[in-house]
Amino acid sequence: MRKAGATSPKREVYTGRAQATPPVLLLLLLLRSLLLLLLLLLLLLLLLLLLLLLLLLLLLLLLLRSLLLLLLLLLLLLLLLLLLLPPLVLLVLLVLLVLLVLLVLLVLLRERLLTLLLVSG
Repeated sequence: MRKAGATSPKREVYTGRAQATPPVLLLLLLLRSLLLLLLLLLLLLLLLLLLLLLLLLLLLLLLLRSLLLLLLLLLLLLLLLLLLLPPLVLLVLLVLLVLLVLLVLLVLLRERLLTLLLVSG
């Protein structure tokens, strides 16, 4: 129920003309899009560098055959990353690093188990 004397809210009348977007706003939207694209490209470059680094570490593992030395190298690399990267990227890299170490340990454990089975059998 409406109270006496209450007025209805005013409605906007559609005139059929689109309002022009100010050029400054268009420029800001373009700059934001370019910055987002640049950020995406930098993230892809960082991912590519990380993959190259992982390949290098696997190559070092194959060459050195010393897990302790590889873990020391990984720790040194992680300390360097702590100084350079923002926390979210560092967290992602840390998870990838843990997965890499688990993969290496799994491969080494499989080799040990295979040699034990071959020697005993």
